[in-house]
Amino acid sequence: MRDKLLDLGADLLGSLLLAAGVCCFAEGVRIAPGGVSGLALIVQALWGVPIGLAAFCMNLPLLAIAWHQLGKGFLWRTLRTLIISTLFMDIIAALAPVYHGERLTGSICAGVLSGAGLGMIFLRGSTTAGTDILSRLLSKKYPQIPMGMALLAVDGVVLLLSVAVYRDWQAGLFGAAALYCQTKAINAIMYGMERGSSVLIVSREGKLVVSHILDRLGRGATMLEAWGAYSGQPCSAIVTAVRPSEIHRLRQLVHQYDPHAFVIVSEARQIYGEGFQGIPYD
Repeated sequence: MRDKLLDLGADLLGSLLLAAGVCCFAEGVRIAPGGVSGLALIVQALWGVPIGLAAFCMNLPLLAIAWHQLGKGFLWRTLRTLIISTLFMDIIAALAPVYHGERLTGSICAGVLSGAGLGMIFLRGSTTAGTDILSRLLSKKYPQIPMGMALLAVDGVVLLLSVAVYRDWQAGLFGAAALYCQTKAINAIMYGMERGSSVLIVSREGKLVVSHILDRLGRGATMLEAWGAYSGQPCSAIVTAVRPSEIHRLRQLVHQYDPHAFVIVSEARQIYGEGFQGIPYD
């Protein structure tokens, strides 16, 4: 029951933010920032069809395909979210004021609000259908195409259509800006609290470096015995995880005690455990 209530709450709040971003800002500054909601804005501009209804009708064929390709559990969660987001879009479009001010401001607000809403929905394992289903299907049929690239290709087509329909090349530029803000907001909601950097340090002064990582940075580390393939000399491979703000201090520390160390810093989208967020159970 707790999980179901959290899922419903994420759908309600996420759909509200998504509707506000699309109907109050994207429509007002005449941009279509990708996705089926972007196509719905184009349909609304051409024929006056309500945005929520247009998005729902365009998503029905995608849901029919998803029934066979992506499983019934995914379909029912997506259908619930889609119905809620459709209702919110048409209610917000009818009742809420529409922003007609500076286009860049409107584009940023559209991207941040819609991205925050989608991030909440994605965080609970659901989607609003649309290009997310298309990208999943493309990646499933063509595994060599990353899902992100497939999603970018579909959204790119929507941006080009917006330029043609609005007869304004700036609509594509501002739509791309909104899409960028949307992506950043989604990532912030889904991974913001868990982001960090994983660091691999290869050093002949392993024990000294590790002791100062523990004492001065307050971070844990794992040290493995290793040897240089070229030199044949013994060394230590140290694995640790830090926040992005701690990378500079770590580099200084390693250079201070072993200026010849070999350091690899990789972005870690999620880090769980001591010093970071606890491991989720769901």
